[in-house]
Amino acid sequence: MTIQEYGSIGELIGAIATVATLLYLAFQIRQNTELLRTSVAQAHREGNVEVQRVMSADESAARVFRVGLSEPSVLTDAERYQFDAQLGLVFSFWEQAQAHDTLLDEQVRWQMRQPGARLFWREFRDVYSKPLAARIDRVLIEEAAAQQGAAADLA
Repeated sequence: MTIQEYGSIGELIGAIATVATLLYLAFQIRQNTELLRTSVAQAHREGNVEVQRVMSADESAARVFRVGLSEPSVLTDAERYQFDAQLGLVFSFWEQAQAHDTLLDEQVRWQMRQPGARLFWREFRDVYSKPLAARIDRVLIEEAAAQQGAAADLA
């Protein structure tokens, strides 16, 4: 064999090694991305659980949240401030979940059916990101259409 033939074999081996390295790196990146997605989803679940824990551990906070969702007009000024802060936590959680594509429309839909949540959204909508605002607005439009459809079915 000549030196050129050895060089050609070396180039072939180098090319195969490069392709193998790139495939390995692609696999590692995909694995790391999946791990990161799982971690983010877990952090969002833990945040949701934390909000629920606070509500279940403090009777006063739970009452303010429950009443604020259904009848915000009966809250005192101090309770309304507390309610707004509680919903602010929920919406901030949603904003993070939206950014990582882990926000569930079912969560938004249930919450936004409540008069207090809709009032909060009208007052504080501009505080939140455009993607979250668009998603919540879409859910509100879908809910309004569903209610109109249900009303038409009853008529």
